[in-house]
Amino acid sequence: MNRDEADKSSDGELLARFVQTRENSYFATIERRHRHLVQGVAYAILRNSDLAKDTAQEVFLRLFQKAEELLTEELNLAAWLRTVTKHVALKTLEKHRREDPLDDERGSNERVLPPDVDERLEASEVRRVLEELSPFQRVCLKLFYVMGMSYKEIAQETGHPETSVKSYIQNGRSQFQKIWERPGRSARV
Repeated sequence: MNRDEADKSSDGELLARFVQTRENSYFATIERRHRHLVQGVAYAILRNSDLAKDTAQEVFLRLFQKAEELLTEELNLAAWLRTVTKHVALKTLEKHRREDPLDDERGSNERVLPPDVDERLEASEVRRVLEELSPFQRVCLKLFYVMGMSYKEIAQETGHPETSVKSYIQNGRSQFQKIWERPGRSARV
């Protein structure tokens, strides 16, 4: 299967082919497709690019190890990756706090928010960043990452050619990341 064909396949199809053949190109397509999502969720929690990249590696390693097990379930891979990323990132955050107790002392005057409040703030921040994208980039990113739709499904849903959908998602991801990493962005929450 060439890269173009792999890009058109659903996550479930790619995962099944990877499990059957152990050919890394299938897994690489999944990783390429979801890396921005995983790193973005990790960065939102950790606020450190290097730790976010390490977290992404750990998440994809877990996917690699559990691929066969995940085939037996009705799987929304983007949702699974988001959940695992949150857990790994939170464990990493806790580990770093234990390793550097001064972080806790320095942060003791900071208000600690319950997890659901923190998630609502993060979601609000993501919505603000999405608002800075073009309308079609925003729609495509939401359908792809939130709804877990494939390029083909988004093309059918929106009536735009699949190549345009792919372009909007790739450009939207890139633009989202630039805005997300812009200095001072988090101060506007």
